[in-house]
Amino acid sequence: MPTPEIERNLALDMTRFFGILAVIMIHASAPFASLFDSSVECFYGNFFDSLAKIANPLFVMTSGALLLDERRKMTIRSLFAKNIRNIVTLIVFWGVVFAIVYHALIPSPNGEMFSVVRVFLAMRGHWHMWFLYMILGLYLSTPFLRSFTNNQPNNELPLLFIIIALCTVFMLPVVQALSYKSSMGNLFEELIKKHLYIQFFGGYAAYYLSGWYIVHVGIAKK
Repeated sequence: MPTPEIERNLALDMTRFFGILAVIMIHASAPFASLFDSSVECFYGNFFDSLAKIANPLFVMTSGALLLDERRKMTIRSLFAKNIRNIVTLIVFWGVVFAIVYHALIPSPNGEMFSVVRVFLAMRGHWHMWFLYMILGLYLSTPFLRSFTNNQPNNELPLLFIIIALCTVFMLPVVQALSYKSSMGNLFEELIKKHLYIQFFGGYAAYYLSGWYIVHVGIAKK
């Protein structure tokens, strides 16, 4: 059976475009938040840096809208042979590059001697490569999430996951912030994190699945 033709989605292109602008805004505003303390510059740096944090969720939602589309033919073999292999290749290549540059070619600012062990341990990559590891985890979860989205007589199961996941993703940081020096807040945070074991709904999977839901199911105007 031939794969149905998939038209290019201009909205997803625009989402990526705004995501790129937001990443630039993050890197332009973050230094103001870190270099200035309790000043106008610090306030504006924090404001625009926080506003631009939408960048990574936008990219993840775009990936979910594309990779969870049931019209897009995907097997576990093709997922590992193409998507996952490409990400692993990027992680390994840039991990080696950063390890050599920062721990072999550039002298250590602390005066530390060259260490093969330190170079090897640094091959996990520079801190900003966290996105590659995160998207790799989402690729590994893709076959399971596609079982949520493909051939569903109704969309109650994906919607239920999204609701619980988004509540978890947003609720835990808020509870953690509000629970500072609060016995009730600490008790609630401990209940959520240590007793419910609700981590299954955490992370970027909520955005990944939400991207598919918004594009392929939609949200009622009301």
